[in-house]
Amino acid sequence: MEEEKIKTRIRFQKIGAAAFISHLDLMRTLGRALSRAEIPAAKTNGFNPHAYISIPCALSLGYEGTREMAEIGLPPGFDPASIPERINPVLPRGISVTEAYPIQRKSAEIAFAEYDLLLEGGGEKGARASALLSTRPLVVMKKSKRREEETDIAPLIRRVEPTGQGFRAVVACSASENLNPRLLGDALKKLAPEEEFRVRLTRRGRFFDQSGEEEFR
Repeated sequence: MEEEKIKTRIRFQKIGAAAFISHLDLMRTLGRALSRAEIPAAKTNGFNPHAYISIPCALSLGYEGTREMAEIGLPPGFDPASIPERINPVLPRGISVTEAYPIQRKSAEIAFAEYDLLLEGGGEKGARASALLSTRPLVVMKKSKRREEETDIAPLIRRVEPTGQGFRAVVACSASENLNPRLLGDALKKLAPEEEFRVRLTRRGRFFDQSGEEEFR
């Protein structure tokens, strides 16, 4: 009888040029790295088995992430804390694992994500952007798999505050409600077409509540 695997969460960052690695390529990259690092992750069934990896709330192409997560299964007795030291030497530049631990709560419980949006112009632009995004309703064109339609994204925004380099936003990020933060940039362009808001996005983490204080683990 095959032993039960211990569900394990890996925390990693994906920054710099690695932000342009697609989700599927990221899965392949992590799978190859697990194999090269001789980490005994559970494998898929079939003719060509490979490491079974789940990445909840996949990061959009071009976004950076400093607290991303991947989930794997490990045999009992394997110490997940050893994963960063073993895997980082075989990962490409821009991707690095910061920690690994047994899963405490299911990824389905994620409710919000926090993003830093950097703007050319820094704090002054950030304060202006934060004020504009307090507009209610906040209607933008939102694409779905089947169509494009005007949508009020205000109910999906939980908090926006200026920072020294732009602004920080906590937005819905769950199976039932999810806001692509790029729509915040679209809203700014619509509200202030005379201004230029060049946005660089970094996801900082995911949370259970809108305060951004109880980090998802």
